[in-house]
Amino acid sequence: MSVHNSNNSVNCKSKVNKSGSSKPMEWCNLFTIIGKEIRIAIDTEFQGNQTLTIQCSARVGDELRVQLYYSPEIPAPPAGCFGKSFSNRFPVPVKVMQPKPISPVLSPARMLADLFGLLPATHLSRYEGDLRRLKLLETSGNAIASGNKGRKTSRLPQLPRIDVTMVGHFLRADFLRAFGRDFYKELLAPSDRRPSVALRDSKVIGFSGTEGLRDVFSDPVVEYVAYGGKFYQIRLGTMDTNCVCGSISLDNLAKSYLGVAKDDSIGEEEKQNMKKLFCDPSRSVGAYRYAVQDAILGCDQALLVWKERSDGHFVKFRAVVQRVRVPPDQS
Repeated sequence: MSVHNSNNSVNCKSKVNKSGSSKPMEWCNLFTIIGKEIRIAIDTEFQGNQTLTIQCSARVGDELRVQLYYSPEIPAPPAGCFGKSFSNRFPVPVKVMQPKPISPVLSPARMLADLFGLLPATHLSRYEGDLRRLKLLETSGNAIASGNKGRKTSRLPQLPRIDVTMVGHFLRADFLRAFGRDFYKELLAPSDRRPSVALRDSKVIGFSGTEGLRDVFSDPVVEYVAYGGKFYQIRLGTMDTNCVCGSISLDNLAKSYLGVAKDDSIGEEEKQNMKKLFCDPSRSVGAYRYAVQDAILGCDQALLVWKERSDGHFVKFRAVVQRVRVPPDQS
């Protein structure tokens, strides 16, 4: 994912630690440290229809930080699994945060909180947040304004926004596994209204808004966060390095861009039964290390690919592949 500040009016008095420390951070400090774009890589391990692990990573200062989530049906990573013998093989300092069980409500904002060590906040679904915005309009007395041809239109107040880009390699395999089931259900299939967000099944899979032209050239709001008297909208876009670099394995890309490859502790045949490896006390350390490596290599490789391809051709390519929308089911 990438996060960038799109509203410079947000003020925060707290000092920002750019050294990679895991000291708790204010949400408003995201706008300070993200003058340079921060991208977060996503990867999953699964067997059949069961998601076993979700791992994401991001650069925080000079440190590459990783958050791992694991299924309640497999044991937690053993103590010392991600010690120096693991992290020292990478060309940058790597810090694996405390692993957590996969939660049904896991969402982009909750991932940001875990990766950046953000202080606890109130998380609202897309539709809970929309309702709160409308209430803010009502209390301000500006809920209804005259629109074109005499129509009445709502003018929603401008909110600070956090734009998040999920980066993956062949993202189609991971996109619908990267968050909790309740997040997807509440966003794509609300029980009391037509969804404002739909799944975009295009060259680069992702979400698209369904509310007309204003959604065409902007990644959709997928949730909101309330913290410290401020209200933030979280928008989610996607990038697939497989579409940028072609059909080449992440391991080979990492060798080319980073000079680092995954270890060979897990054989090709064993990858077909990862759950068995996670549950085997003699193999679980190797299985978890294998899983986390994809997020680490994917994050640094994505940073380099993005920088190298940031000319006009790549910008045009990204705009085209992300804007083919699939309308929601009208039934």
